[in-house]
Amino acid sequence: MISFESELKKEFGILYQPDSNPTPEHIDDFYASKIPTISIQDYYQRILCHTKCETCIIDVMWIYLKRVVYTHNMLLTNYNIHRILSQAFNIAMKFLDDDHISEEKFCNIVGYSQKEYAKLEKCFLRLLYFNCWV
Repeated sequence: MISFESELKKEFGILYQPDSNPTPEHIDDFYASKIPTISIQDYYQRILCHTKCETCIIDVMWIYLKRVVYTHNMLLTNYNIHRILSQAFNIAMKFLDDDHISEEKFCNIVGYSQKEYAKLEKCFLRLLYFNCWV
């Protein structure tokens, strides 16, 4: 099994710099004040395990990640990848699955408040230009 982090490196190359410190021009709503203690691989597995999402959702999540990163030349680091990943999953689940999990449960899985969830969801949708169609 190929790790999620390996796939990030392969897909995004120079735009995936996990050990980079954020610079002022790169800081946005997705940046955490400190690096999460959970690895991106474990975080990815946690989302997959607790949401029981289907393969099509994972595929669309990747499409959304690519759109956001490449359209906005976004640098992915350990400070922002968790939140960006969680919102790519969130939007993919909402768009494809009529019976997706509740926002409250999703917040428990990804580890942030419903207020922050709502803010990040809006930000991610804006980065997608509200284009969720695949």
